[in-house]
Amino acid sequence: MIRLFVNESLKKGELLLSPQHIHYLYHVMRLKPGDEVEVFNGKDGGWKAACSKKDKILEVMECIVDQPQSPKPLHLYISLFKRLDWALEKSTELGITHIHPVVAQRSSIQRINLERLRRIVQEASEQSKRYTVPEIMPLLSLKKAVLAHGAGWVAHKDPWNTPYNLDKDCSFESLWIGPEGGWSPCELQLFQNQKNLYPLCLSSLCLRTETAVIAGLVVIQSNFEIKQNIIIKQEQN
Repeated sequence: MIRLFVNESLKKGELLLSPQHIHYLYHVMRLKPGDEVEVFNGKDGGWKAACSKKDKILEVMECIVDQPQSPKPLHLYISLFKRLDWALEKSTELGITHIHPVVAQRSSIQRINLERLRRIVQEASEQSKRYTVPEIMPLLSLKKAVLAHGAGWVAHKDPWNTPYNLDKDCSFESLWIGPEGGWSPCELQLFQNQKNLYPLCLSSLCLRTETAVIAGLVVIQSNFEIKQNIIIKQEQN
């Protein structure tokens, strides 16, 4: 079933479609009156709806999936680079909740179109069957982002001190990914000066930025899920 993210409250009744959704449903997917779709807004779960004889309207019929419990917050701080679109799509599939674009000294681009990036993560949520959509935050310089950060991991091939043991703490909520040229010496010093940012070595090899995004998120999410399963088993016993 085709899935659509909408910015409207969901309940039984008529739902007015945006021009983009009209084009997608009737011209790209060639749906006809009576064809069913699933709509979600990140708050009200998934709802079954049907195309109406009125071109701009969906008939919302019933809730078919209750809104899942909010996922564990996981923030991705990612330096701007040419394949940012792809990285945001894949990070959405891997469960990221907040995306913070940052400008680093070696970033290959300096500007972004926030609305375009939001459409990318909305479409990725539709395709991956998520019922939440990652929030994309305004663009910041790396220094400003670091000063406002929570505890987290900085992806870097050569740790500047003893790497923090992932097995000891799953509460850290951010992953920092550098640009294609890596973090500059000044930026590494900035990270070292923070109490709650720790180096995370993902490989002995130099990874591309987009590869580091996937590797870092898989490591963090897998570690968290393992810990949660251990806690559940301990509670059951």
